[in-house]
Amino acid sequence: HQGERDAVDAGAATGGCPTILFRPYAASNLTITWAYGGASLAPGTMEACLRRTVSSLGGRFGGVLLQQEWPDYFPHLAGSDLASQVPRRLDALQGRKRTYYVGEIFNLPLVSECVDWARYLIKRHFRDVRPPPSARGASAPTIMRRQLKVASLRRGRG
Repeated sequence: HQGERDAVDAGAATGGCPTILFRPYAASNLTITWAYGGASLAPGTMEACLRRTVSSLGGRFGGVLLQQEWPDYFPHLAGSDLASQVPRRLDALQGRKRTYYVGEIFNLPLVSECVDWARYLIKRHFRDVRPPPSARGASAPTIMRRQLKVASLRRGRG
């Protein structure tokens, strides 16, 4: 999860280089890639980095067939929602009615971002919770359920 202080321009941070390369058909040399762009990147930067990446992986770069820009890649909130602090107001609801919100509404639709946010919430709201001795050897979901129950009891909500 990227907070306000450490938020970055993803295109600049990755240099426009591909973050994902996907070859959908084994019999084809077509590769689909994803990369962050943005105004901070000079024209041709993404293609140049893709060329270098393919070469470094031992491939042969045959050119770009299509480059699609998605200006509404994260369409969950409009600019006016961001300006009126909707994400902060949603975050202020964390823990109310013993409910915690995770998922892409708070970040990008990437598994790693969602996992980072969930871990951040656990540290923020359950910092002092330790698994009970009976949880030793239990599966992660079982331990988490027990930790949540313990946290609720400690806060007098259980």
